[in-house]
Amino acid sequence: MGRDSVQAEREIVPEGDHYPAISQEQVVWMFGTRRTGSTWIGFMLRDLPGGHKWGEPLIGGLIGDFYYRFEDKTGGNHIFSPKYRDLWQSWIRRLVCEGAAARAPGMESHDGFMVIRDPHGTIGAPVLCEALPRSKLIVLVRDPRDVVASMADAHQGGGWMGVRAKRQGRAERHDGRHNAEADPISFIRSRTQRVVKEFDQATLAYDIHQGPKTLVRYEDIRVDTVGEMKRICRELELEADDGEIERVVTEHSWEQVPDEEKGSGKFHRKASPGSWKDDLDSEQVRIIERLATPVLDTYYEGWREASGESGRVRRAFARRNKP
Repeated sequence: MGRDSVQAEREIVPEGDHYPAISQEQVVWMFGTRRTGSTWIGFMLRDLPGGHKWGEPLIGGLIGDFYYRFEDKTGGNHIFSPKYRDLWQSWIRRLVCEGAAARAPGMESHDGFMVIRDPHGTIGAPVLCEALPRSKLIVLVRDPRDVVASMADAHQGGGWMGVRAKRQGRAERHDGRHNAEADPISFIRSRTQRVVKEFDQATLAYDIHQGPKTLVRYEDIRVDTVGEMKRICRELELEADDGEIERVVTEHSWEQVPDEEKGSGKFHRKASPGSWKDDLDSEQVRIIERLATPVLDTYYEGWREASGESGRVRRAFARRNKP
């Protein structure tokens, strides 16, 4: 059975100029945006035979934030200069593969896989996938309206993210409230813009990735968890029999979460696709749908008719682009 890959109390001994490293083929990236079920799916994959999990290393942020900060990298002096692409891609491979091996001692000498769950690092997903073309890739998608509604709930004063943000000094405003409460419209707008950007980067990574890859919609895996997990393993070439898959699905099912750990303000909130209809007011829905129209059009065919927003969104778009 797999486990969280946290380095045990042991000295890591380098082999010459290098430390032990797993292979590219053992890396399973998980990108998307937050609140897409990555924690849940990551635990299920971790607990399959040979599975390990490295949660939120932020390596995509480390690489991607800097990589995309400067548009002009044509000069030979820039660390990410195309002229030296082979060099800096080899450095990225070492950073990932040696870092993974350090967190799962001995993994480099046997079969297995490391799920690197990095939704907060999705900005760098295209760069990482290019540097590790034989790695495996999972892109997670969820309706942006549900994603933002979940974020707003988490950032309320008593919500799990709100409590953490206040503790870390990142959420105080003039009246002591987090922005999700003090200025909910601004919060909805900024979070939607971030979600759209992360979905764009994840989609780009999926399009360019050369290795095994799969796209998973939260709505689909909630309806048929066993079927989707079998598909994920099949498409990523992960060896797992039906019995093992059914076991991890049962062990990590919603029903296994204690009732006191579920509900508004909790990490485990609803797990109910479409609950944004109960969480968001009409103005918040309009903002999200206007900003996230490309994501909804790409992954949720028929969303306009289902939400009754078709005409309204088209009129708003026409007014915005009126000469």
